[in-house]
Amino acid sequence: MTRNIRRERHGRIAAVLEDSFPNIAKQSPEILAQHFDLAKDHAKALRYWEQAGRLAMEHSATTEALSHLGRALSALEKESTQTDYTQRKISLLTTYGAALTSVKGYTAPETVAAYEEAWELSDFGEDKTCFHEILYGMWNSAQVGSDY
Repeated sequence: MTRNIRRERHGRIAAVLEDSFPNIAKQSPEILAQHFDLAKDHAKALRYWEQAGRLAMEHSATTEALSHLGRALSALEKESTQTDYTQRKISLLTTYGAALTSVKGYTAPETVAAYEEAWELSDFGEDKTCFHEILYGMWNSAQVGSDY
């Protein structure tokens, strides 16, 4: 099977699942995200990876959340022409930072980097998207790491 045919089939599978089985989109959005990702529909893949990451966080499945949110961030990079790119990336990074905190700890370099990137994207606090979450994550990292 060629790549184009495979991509097309993943797109059709995703469309059928999305239209005919709305419960799958609500309960297991990672299934749709995977198919949309393989179909190269990055906008829809992003939506479902983000939804899957947030759902995993709600269920305290932080390792899965890290995977899903990481894939959402990758999909966002492929969709960098979106008008709300910066706000969306800030929001994803803060959720990703929270998952990293749970899995790797407050002072893990990846955790600190996620919050610092979100802070820089927010124009050092000028953009109020997730302002408190960013500051809280950065404060926790500094406090626990005695970096003050």
